[in-house]
Amino acid sequence: MKRLRYSVLIASTITLNACSPSGTPLIDMCKKITQNLVGAVETWSDPGKSESNRHMFITFDYTTGSGDSGTVECNFPPTGDRDTGNEYRTSPRSVTLNGEEVGQKDLIRASFGASKEVLKETANETRKQTNELAADVKQSGAEMAVKAEELAQEAKAKAKELAGEASVIADEATQTASQLLDKAKVQAVKLAEQASDVAGAAGETARETAIEAARQVQEKLEN
Repeated sequence: MKRLRYSVLIASTITLNACSPSGTPLIDMCKKITQNLVGAVETWSDPGKSESNRHMFITFDYTTGSGDSGTVECNFPPTGDRDTGNEYRTSPRSVTLNGEEVGQKDLIRASFGASKEVLKETANETRKQTNELAADVKQSGAEMAVKAEELAQEAKAKAKELAGEASVIADEATQTASQLLDKAKVQAVKLAEQASDVAGAAGETARETAIEAARQVQEKLEN
């Protein structure tokens, strides 16, 4: 029995590195084997996962389309090579259905059928996700191109706006400078006129002072 059990592992072990329908190849394999043993399953419970002695145990409650319900446990052994990145074989060492271990002949038959189905679904899922990714990349590229064009137009408009503002500021500065120059000229003329008036007033005062001084000298001489 032990020899036959290991021959099942060697014959039916498949490494699935691609995208599985559920995202977990061990879960997909356990479901497929169960359906190959009991018929079409209508509902599944959330999977239970536990590890013991480097073996992974996947458990489900299920209900078939005919109304039968039960539980299943799939025991996945380790690959023996942790460096490969795949810690467990994708075909179970044993399957327990409703508390009873499935016979090796039935397990071999169910495992081979499940392997084909999981591989097909995995290939389809991989192709689907690849196409979706390619579409996303294409869409993202188109969106980035549109966004880049929008940013370029905004930058161009902003540059034009800033150039216009700079021209207005320059014109205003020129106008202000001209106005200040005109004011300075007017102020200079006023100051010059005021200086002339002051000088004239000072001259008249000096002349009158001189006349008065001469008169006083004359009076003293006469006396």
